[in-house]
Amino acid sequence: MILRLLPALILSILLISASAFSYSPPVIEKIEPSNWWTGHSVNPVRVLIKGKNLRPADPSELVVRSVFEPIEVTRVRVNPSGTYAFVDLRIRKNAKPGSYPLKFSNEDGTARFRFRISSRRSRSGRSISNSDIIYKIDLNRIAGAEISNKGSLFKQIEEGIPALKRAGITAILLTPWYEGTDREAKVCGEKECSPKIMNHIEITDFFGVEGRFGTILDLQRLVATSHRHGIKVIQTQALNSVSAKHVWNSKRPLPGWFNPFIRNSFRNSIVAEALAPKSERDLVVKGWFDENSPDLNQSDPEVSRYLLQNSLWWIETIGVDGIRLNNIEFVPRVFLRDLSIAVAGEYDGIWKSGEANSADPLLSAFFQGGKNGWDGIDTELDSVVENGLDSAFGTIASDKKGPNNDGKWLKSIRFEELGKVILPFDIMTDSGSSKSKTVDQTAKLQTAFALTAGGIPQISNDGKWAFILQSTEEASSMIGWTRKWLELRNRLTAGKPGPTLLLHRGQKSFAYVRDCSRRAKNICELPIYIFGYNTSGAPDEVLVDTSKFLPEDGLKKESETIVVNVEPALGSGEVIEKNGNEFKLKLPPRSVTAFGASFKRVMATHTQESKKPSN
Repeated sequence: MILRLLPALILSILLISASAFSYSPPVIEKIEPSNWWTGHSVNPVRVLIKGKNLRPADPSELVVRSVFEPIEVTRVRVNPSGTYAFVDLRIRKNAKPGSYPLKFSNEDGTARFRFRISSRRSRSGRSISNSDIIYKIDLNRIAGAEISNKGSLFKQIEEGIPALKRAGITAILLTPWYEGTDREAKVCGEKECSPKIMNHIEITDFFGVEGRFGTILDLQRLVATSHRHGIKVIQTQALNSVSAKHVWNSKRPLPGWFNPFIRNSFRNSIVAEALAPKSERDLVVKGWFDENSPDLNQSDPEVSRYLLQNSLWWIETIGVDGIRLNNIEFVPRVFLRDLSIAVAGEYDGIWKSGEANSADPLLSAFFQGGKNGWDGIDTELDSVVENGLDSAFGTIASDKKGPNNDGKWLKSIRFEELGKVILPFDIMTDSGSSKSKTVDQTAKLQTAFALTAGGIPQISNDGKWAFILQSTEEASSMIGWTRKWLELRNRLTAGKPGPTLLLHRGQKSFAYVRDCSRRAKNICELPIYIFGYNTSGAPDEVLVDTSKFLPEDGLKKESETIVVNVEPALGSGEVIEKNGNEFKLKLPPRSVTAFGASFKRVMATHTQESKKPSN
């Protein structure tokens, strides 16, 4: 009898087990973004929901519903594994700020979650311009330094804002603050290999802040304090790849969330070459840095929407005045254009810049906004970073190579003519190290050059300027030096100088002029400044010809002539001889001098010239 009933008993157990396992109510684990704003141009907002059992057996049974009217659910998409859902939430015009419940249901149950509608942040209309000087703060590089051992790194930087104000800094650039992990790489010596922490964060959460830096509240306070002191804040946004430890690497929101693995060729400049094979450009744009850096596929509409919203979310949440996009040559130019349009459409005056991981000025110029590239795309970026001038001039200033022998420097110094350009400088020392605790001539030469070479100067905190956030004698000395050159720079920007014109290039010395673009009766309204540099340990003499930048249309009347006068404005250089429009300048060892060149139209009979300038 028992044997006869056994098959039925086994069948009943299997049916009960199958029923138990088929019961799979949805589980909500994370929502990105977890809030949005009333009156925002992005509406509906596309929310990414991470969880379990989000896909029902019958898709018609899937329900995502707002409990209250201020939020309307308009479109839902669930990935094949049921671990991610993309949901459009439309915020009604009359919605009031607050936390609103929503529910996610299928035939087996319901999961509830909340979505916050936030109030808009008031904005001051700040924007970055050529009159600014940017101070770059590398958060990850200094996170383990002495300055950060006293608590939140954001709080420590906030305490240093008054010192930056005294130094004349008008904007700070913060490197990526996303929650992430230190990247380890093997560094091999002669006998063995050892792991080394690289100086950047690999992202594990686009909406989180790295705990070693502080909290979102600390960051908001830092921005608020900066604004009270008249200092603008720029966020570095890294939208190219994530850490291998990101949950997406094991559970992808969509099959095409990442580009298929191909190793990046790092032939970065090839993306600017119209005749290069598409397959070679794809190795740069779509290639992974390595197996541990999954490369995001910004050509996928869901990936692009997620990243665009993330960019806008940080701007609104923190209240930054500008963004700098990292590694722009590694993402599609269409995505850069769409992001620029999205930011400009929501925030009038927010500054959008990009940096290519290259010292090639032609590659940077390819991404400058305001013009179409060979691909017909205008990135609409307000500015780009030109990295070549930093290393080239650093070599010259430290007396390792003369300007006459450095072709890279000559190519980079003219790049500013292509548009608003950021010129980053890591201020070094006479020994070539950025860690010396004495203010030396190399640091002074680089600082003066950064403030007068054109473009938008950006000084890095990981060089000689690292001590500026602390109350030290060195910081006071550098502040004093910088303020003198900032005063001169302010006179330059008030006169709206044009491109840089190289007047002299010697073995260890050079001179250039910031030409004048605003003229009254063909005469510059303000003095034109000639900058003379001597990087050697001995005095040098430089001959400059001012006729190279005289008024273009010459004299209006035969009875008129133009008298040119050149005299030192800042520095210890001298004018030792004059011959018509030519002036011989004497430059002390390891020095920089600014000479003011002024022009005066006089009657020819009143013109008197001498070989020696009168004192």
